[in-house]
Amino acid sequence: MSNVQALVRDALMDKNPYLFRVLQQHGDLNEFLAQRTEEIKDAIHNREREIALAQGYNELLQSDPMQAVSVMKMAGLMAREEVFAELLEFPQDETSPPRQGATTLSATPT
Repeated sequence: MSNVQALVRDALMDKNPYLFRVLQQHGDLNEFLAQRTEEIKDAIHNREREIALAQGYNELLQSDPMQAVSVMKMAGLMAREEVFAELLEFPQDETSPPRQGATTLSATPT
């Protein structure tokens, strides 16, 4: 199992254990993890490229290749952070039982 796939599995177990159990019981967990992992890898690659280009990566390749490497490294770190924050969320849906120990807050004004 890759590091990204392990992150997906752990986030799913933590944030939506009900979905994790359902996928596991139906034998769909590995396929789900593989698909989400591929989606994350693609999103990181695309976002990394967007960030690098916005920081002048192509121009730096011509004028200062060492700086271009730094820009790409920074872009990769930023892309991972953004994509993981977005794609490792597994909110519970309305049919999921509430998490143990979870409390619901009333939206009534005080």
